[in-house]
Amino acid sequence: MCQYINVVLPADVKSCDIQSLLTKHGLGYYPFRNGFVVQQFKKDVQLINTTTKQCDCGSVIGSDRNNLSKGVRPQDIERLRDKKWSETKIKKWIADKTKTDIQAKERDQERNQWMGFLQEAIKSDKIGKIGLYIHWYDNNIFDEEITFNDKRKISITELASDTLDKLSYDTLYEFIP
Repeated sequence: MCQYINVVLPADVKSCDIQSLLTKHGLGYYPFRNGFVVQQFKKDVQLINTTTKQCDCGSVIGSDRNNLSKGVRPQDIERLRDKKWSETKIKKWIADKTKTDIQAKERDQERNQWMGFLQEAIKSDKIGKIGLYIHWYDNNIFDEEITFNDKRKISITELASDTLDKLSYDTLYEFIP
């Protein structure tokens, strides 16, 4: 079905605090309950889906894409002409390449949104720590049987720009001060 990125917070974090912070950083705020996820914690938690679209497929989170494409250079076009490519085929290649560059910029923007959100939330006295997981859902987010394969802590001081790209499915990442 689709990929979704969800945040896990202590139950005592006020919804108005987290909602305003998510919104500020261009992320969605959709609280939900999934008993399979909740039972994996010692204390009660709240789950928040952060998507702003239909789903999070194609997200930078977990994408493991560090080699973003470069722009079209004149020598690239000459190289294609030397290979006897038609002008139509070259134009299509340029269009595809430009689309990839636009997607790379969108991934950079999304990465910056998440980095800003995580850093601000962790430094906040009202929130302090955040869990995050990615899951490929075959059913709806309320009923899907999810079991975390692993749990990892990431200090905000260790958070690099490519950390988010390298996150794995069904691993709970706890971002801490």
